[in-house]
Amino acid sequence: MFTKVFRVWKHKTLLLVLLLVVALLPTILYFRLNKSLTAEERMDMNWVKSYMFTIDGDIWLKQNNQGRWEIEMLQPVETEKMAEARVEQSSQVHAISTLHNKSLTLDKHTGAALSGLKSLPKCPMPPPGLVGHLPVNFEAVSLEELHTKFGNISQKGPWQPKWCSAIYKVAIVVPYRDRDEHLRVFLNHMIPFLQKQLIEFKIFIIDEALPAKFNRGMLLNIGFVEAYKIWKSDCVIFHDVDLLPETDWTLYTCPKSIRHMSAYVDKFDYRLPYVYLIGGVTAMTPEIFKQLDGFSNRFFGWGGEDDDMFNRMYLKRLTVDRYSPMIARYKMIQHDRDKGNEADENRHFWLYENWKRGFQFDGLSTLEGTYSVAEINNNGLYTRVYVRINQDLVLDVSTHLLTEV
Repeated sequence: MFTKVFRVWKHKTLLLVLLLVVALLPTILYFRLNKSLTAEERMDMNWVKSYMFTIDGDIWLKQNNQGRWEIEMLQPVETEKMAEARVEQSSQVHAISTLHNKSLTLDKHTGAALSGLKSLPKCPMPPPGLVGHLPVNFEAVSLEELHTKFGNISQKGPWQPKWCSAIYKVAIVVPYRDRDEHLRVFLNHMIPFLQKQLIEFKIFIIDEALPAKFNRGMLLNIGFVEAYKIWKSDCVIFHDVDLLPETDWTLYTCPKSIRHMSAYVDKFDYRLPYVYLIGGVTAMTPEIFKQLDGFSNRFFGWGGEDDDMFNRMYLKRLTVDRYSPMIARYKMIQHDRDKGNEADENRHFWLYENWKRGFQFDGLSTLEGTYSVAEINNNGLYTRVYVRINQDLVLDVSTHLLTEV
């Protein structure tokens, strides 16, 4: 009996010793490794492992194994400000440092110095901190409130993230006429939305003067040309002023194909009305837009220009990309159709003629001389391009080209 108890106790003791050795093995190896290192090497290891800045819980700045400092974004920071950062090593505070205007300096007591970041790291894509569904506020706050809230985000150029280098430079081109209330709702929703995307962006409002009928397609062509003169972007998003994204998973970037952003709108019960719909919000690179010769200039009044654009894409064998119904969700600001934007009675004729002739005589290539820029101004939130379209000349040019072919 005693022998049996002894054997059981012996086996349990061996098992406990084995578990203890396994548990202590990493610690033993660490101390043996650390003992073999010089004091300088141990300091280098401590830099790599322990030195890390945290700023407002949003940004981490850490040193990698090559001694380079890297920024890791946890949450996007929307305003430039001075922030204090604690430098800790082995839970001991060694210094207080300052981060301002992309420049860093370590206190001399740390035994090291960092004169500044020579270049910012690329912004992560997709950006961190996205939450999915967003509340949409239809309250039209005043321009004064918008300036107080966002400041002059584009007075000296496009808005860009302060703590990382944006991968995409995005021009938001908005066709516009007499929609002041909608514009203020649009800005209040879109500015923080775009900032969270960690893209470099600039908003262009292309405002059409009377008496010409509203021509969405031609305004988008003009916006593309005039915006490119002011700032050369690598991605253009053509955006109606009354459409607001409901999720921040809708990335405002340009793929290699064409992206129809606003595929699922609340007005249509979040269903795609027809498969060749391309209107509302559309993203593409400048190169693709030039390849398509832009939108048609012939559609005065509501309808036609988006279907014509889809036909151009089809003829060029370009694909249209859409996010899933859970992502590409938009709310439309409810309104009656504007005066001067009645349905274009000739839209079916022009759709047929453009298709028949391969879209060779209508678009960016026939834009010159058919409009004039009355005024360009930047109010700090967006750039407004006020244009006058010669409707008679546009239609005369179109008719003349048809008779020549």
